[in-house]
Amino acid sequence: MLVSIRLQNIRSFYEKTEFSLQAESICEFRDSIIYWKRNKTDEVNTVSLHIILGDHNSGKTNLLEALEMLQQILLAGSLDSLTPEANIASFGHEEEPILLGFMVIEQQIIYDYEFAFLWEDDHYEVTYEKLDVNRFTLFERHRQSIMITKTGKASQYYNENCRNMLEQQERLSEGYASNELYLTGGFRYGLGHDLVTQLHNFIQGKLHIIFQLELPIQLKQKAKIRDFLKHIHYELELDDLNKLSHGSRRFLALCDLVFDALANGYVLCIDELDSGLQTNPVMVLTSLFHNRAYNPYGAQLLFITQNPLFLNKNYIRRDEVTFFTKPQDQTQISSLLTHALRENNYLRKFTAYEYGVIPKLDLEQFLPKARINVKKL
Repeated sequence: MLVSIRLQNIRSFYEKTEFSLQAESICEFRDSIIYWKRNKTDEVNTVSLHIILGDHNSGKTNLLEALEMLQQILLAGSLDSLTPEANIASFGHEEEPILLGFMVIEQQIIYDYEFAFLWEDDHYEVTYEKLDVNRFTLFERHRQSIMITKTGKASQYYNENCRNMLEQQERLSEGYASNELYLTGGFRYGLGHDLVTQLHNFIQGKLHIIFQLELPIQLKQKAKIRDFLKHIHYELELDDLNKLSHGSRRFLALCDLVFDALANGYVLCIDELDSGLQTNPVMVLTSLFHNRAYNPYGAQLLFITQNPLFLNKNYIRRDEVTFFTKPQDQTQISSLLTHALRENNYLRKFTAYEYGVIPKLDLEQFLPKARINVKKL
């Protein structure tokens, strides 16, 4: 499961920002929380559904693009795919390092990983890299200098046949290629093969980032979708998708993604999930992530929307909404929990500009004033 995303100096995120999916101690939808516990003192609880809401150009999509970039770099194992034309760094701060990182839990192990890189001498170079596993730092890198933790508590996570060669592994790591990640290179093929392979499988197989819903040719989860539509009294022809409208096919594409994620415990991140779709069926569909009967494997859904109708206390927890704003051209994030100290009418407060997420518009100056002849009345 995805616990948090960290980023700094990337696009509209100049300050170091941590986007968290951890669950707070509130009473709403308690049964929907994904619980993970390693021992009596170490536990992490995350939400299964999270909404990003904000005005146009507030940096919402930048978060998913940063997560996708992190995913692609980790799968490639190097920075070779990045070019200076990509305009990755925040405007005006191109000479400062860019940081990407995340915390995930996979197979009862907490992975906390981050790295920083910088454009130097016509290519990107890794300036910093660090991996923590179950709260223990396994290695920390500063440019080409890599320090491997040799204590007993950390070494229990190394491959057994390499534990007696820690000094040798550290010497071999010196002078590591500046554009390559040590995590997916030297560490994976030495001390941490099993650990990194497990993390790699999560990134490649379970983390799904979608910027546009593709119209389906056929449905993988057809039977489950049919049962769901019947349950909500929503009639759609599933045998010939070409006969359906564009909006209906988009909704079915979303249904297919959701039921596939629920069946496999995926982390699903979707940009503008509800664009062109009716709100009510989308709310019913996505609320399945709150239901353990439908979500037994701890699947998660993170999606971006500009629709405040999702601010419904019967649909969402307060710690499952993050607002994005962009004062002085820098994205800032805040949780609904910090604005609403108790359950309330979130939608009314949002549209009354009390949360400060959307700009207050004075429509009266654009509307013609009604001229009423009182005498005639």
